[in-house]
Amino acid sequence: MRLPAYARCADSRCLVLLASALLCEPIFGQAVSDPNQDTQEMKVFKNPFAQTIALWFEFDTSRPIGDYSRVQNLFSLTSIIPIPLGTKWDLITKSAISTVSQPDLMSPRGSAWKLSDLTTSFYFSPDRKGPLQWGVGPTFLLPTATGQDVGNSKWGAGPAGAVFAEPGKWTLGLELSDVKSFAGDRNRADVHYASLQYFVTYNVSKGWYVTTQPQTSADWTMPREDRWLMPVGFGVGKAMTFGKRQVSGELDGYYNVVHPSTLPYPKWIITLQFTFARRNFL
Repeated sequence: MRLPAYARCADSRCLVLLASALLCEPIFGQAVSDPNQDTQEMKVFKNPFAQTIALWFEFDTSRPIGDYSRVQNLFSLTSIIPIPLGTKWDLITKSAISTVSQPDLMSPRGSAWKLSDLTTSFYFSPDRKGPLQWGVGPTFLLPTATGQDVGNSKWGAGPAGAVFAEPGKWTLGLELSDVKSFAGDRNRADVHYASLQYFVTYNVSKGWYVTTQPQTSADWTMPREDRWLMPVGFGVGKAMTFGKRQVSGELDGYYNVVHPSTLPYPKWIITLQFTFARRNFL
C-alpha cells in the first residue's frame, strides 16, 4: 500500500538540531495559566505564520486496512521555522520526518518499520500583522523511502500555498499542494498527487480547544473511483506555557468517508500529538 500523502519526512539532522534547541531548557515547573493568554497560546500551535518556531511529535494509527484488517502505525517529527527576509517578507519552512510500521497487506501477520519519502515546503509570506495571513511557494518530493510500499522512488515538485485567519477565539486555515514527479526510477509509476488540509480550531477556556484538521488527498494517476481519500472528524487539545516554552497535547479521531473503491484503505485514523513552540532558539 502506498503511504498516504500526509505522511511526510525531511532531513533528520536539521530536525534533531531543532529538537535540541527547543527541548534543552527544562520544562518542569509551574505552568502559566493566564486566562487572557489562552486564545493566543492556542493560535501559536495552529498558525504557521505565527512567527514561532514549532516542533511537534505525532503518532498515527490507521485501521483496519485490507482483507486481514491490518494496522499501520506512523511516527512523525515535524518542524516549522520562520526565517526573516528583510523587513517585508518571511520564508516559512515546513518539514517532517516519518517512520512507518507498514503491515504486509497480503498476510494476517508481518510488518516492518520503514522510512517514507521526504517532502518539504517553503512559503514566502509578507511580514505583516492583520486579519489574514498567507504564503505561497514550492514543495519538493525526494525519494528517501526505504521500502517500495511506502515510497515512489521519484523526484517531484509543485506549488504550495496556505492562508490563515484568526477572528476572535477562532483559527481558520487552509493548506494546498500539488506534486508531480519529474525524475527517478523509470521502472516505477509516475507520481502526481494533491493534498488539501483545512483547519478549524476554537479556544474554549483555560487553554482547552476543539479542532478539526483532516487532510484530504487525491492521486491523479488513479482512476476516479480510487482517487480520493477524505476523512472527517475532530479532536481536543490543551495548550500551556512552561517558562519561555509553549506546549500542547492533542488527541484526534477521523473516519474516511470518501475512499478508494478497489484499493485497500484505513477506515479510522487516530492521532496523538505533542507540540513545543518558542519565539527563538535562545
